[in-house]
Amino acid sequence: MSAAEESSRGIFYYGHVNKKTKKINFVKAIGSKAKGSNANGVLNQLGEAREAVLELISTPPEAQNVSELGWCDRLKTVLDVYLALAQGLLHEKLRSTAIMFEWSSVFGSQSMVSQNDAAFEVASLLMACAFELMGRAQRRVEARDGWVGEAFMKDTYRLLKVAAGLFEEASRQADKLEGKARGSCPDFDLAVGPALVKQCLAEAQELVVARAILQKNKDNVVAGLARDTAEKFEQALSGVQALQLVGVAKWRAYLQTKTNCYYAYAYVYQGLVVLEDEECGQSIKLGAQAETLCTAARDHAKAFESAKPKSKPRASEFQYNLQRWVTLNTKKFERDNGFIYHKPVPADLPDLIAGKCLVQVEPLEMPATAPAWTAAVYDAFDESVTEKLSVKGSTDNLLDVGVEREKGRAWWRYLILALCMPLLLVLTIVGALVWVALLPIKLLCCPIGCVAQAVANVFEWMVKAPFKGLRWAANGDLRAEQKAKDAEKGDLELSSNSKMMDSKEQRDSKISVNPRRESADSRV
Repeated sequence: MSAAEESSRGIFYYGHVNKKTKKINFVKAIGSKAKGSNANGVLNQLGEAREAVLELISTPPEAQNVSELGWCDRLKTVLDVYLALAQGLLHEKLRSTAIMFEWSSVFGSQSMVSQNDAAFEVASLLMACAFELMGRAQRRVEARDGWVGEAFMKDTYRLLKVAAGLFEEASRQADKLEGKARGSCPDFDLAVGPALVKQCLAEAQELVVARAILQKNKDNVVAGLARDTAEKFEQALSGVQALQLVGVAKWRAYLQTKTNCYYAYAYVYQGLVVLEDEECGQSIKLGAQAETLCTAARDHAKAFESAKPKSKPRASEFQYNLQRWVTLNTKKFERDNGFIYHKPVPADLPDLIAGKCLVQVEPLEMPATAPAWTAAVYDAFDESVTEKLSVKGSTDNLLDVGVEREKGRAWWRYLILALCMPLLLVLTIVGALVWVALLPIKLLCCPIGCVAQAVANVFEWMVKAPFKGLRWAANGDLRAEQKAKDAEKGDLELSSNSKMMDSKEQRDSKISVNPRRESADSRV
């Protein structure tokens, strides 16, 4: 194996991240607000299509007896079915409904983000599929240790092109979100989507560079391909350079490492090109620049591997193989110039060969709205389907809008109750004895009886302590329930008061059309 072939080994990718979501029962969320069964039929189809996509991208590759290309085609098929049905939710009447979509963010706090905008759901699902495609490409590269065969290159190349198309469409869907809605999810930052598209294209072009080296293509071809790859990584890097989000530092170090590595490829292969023209002085200059870039790549590779979450030392391996190749050629340039050519080393760095791009995005064409969304189905939904939820605080206080949340009693409540039960029983016995002792005094109609009544109330609460503990463990925080009841009662009182004020204003309007003017006239 030649040094050039070995320098193409150890290709590493950084794209194995996942977006999480929660199941949605569309019929439960808005089906009750529809008149007729046709709407529920469409909503059932929508839920089934969504589950099919999520199941396909969450099932491990080893559990699927299908090739990568077959899996990719199947994903596009089920995704088209879902997007055609989801187009109905993007209709102006149903876009902002009572359905609360929940997705985790890859960047930033990585917490769950909730929105009731269908564009948020479509953009998030597309991004989740794209990340899974990138993850599969990464796993294939790791399994093959960077070796590029014909079938391997074809499959991985396709995965990355499709992922780029999904990221593009996800960015277009995210553009429909308003400022605050888009800002709540760091994944939809204006710089993130285009950077991910460029990264996918650059990683696909990496395979072309490695294949060109293994096939011993001409040096000027490899130099042009390497420059275009470096420029794509550089464009992705420039987009996220100013981002201050959790997880971006590792991503930025990855892009910096790849940018420096492929510029080093471009410079050393251009040095081989000018060496054929007997311009060995320029070759030495180009080789020196490649070594400088390798040094920078080594520092960024260390930063990438040490940043959380920590990675395997594949970046250092890739950079080490490239460093050996660059050093070997730089020594060759100096040796040939010293023995044969004796050309001066120029002060200025020669321009690189124009880049050669052999990869394009495989765009995703949004399908037309599914035929099931007829005018009758839209008319079946009344205005209440677009009522926005009144939510304060965290997303845990959301009304039940069809998202399957974690239900059931919390085990830790019962654990605390079991530990505290002996103390509660003691309080019950003491409270019962004191309450019985104070009972005769309570019956006296005197100040002493009033005091005894107050004290007895305290001990009566002690008697009921175990039962209150059981209710707390079974039903949750009692104070929250009481606050909800008080709030409901306050809303009813506020509503009745407003009606009374309205009727009063109507009576006053019959007496005087403009009371301010009458008072002014009386003063005159």
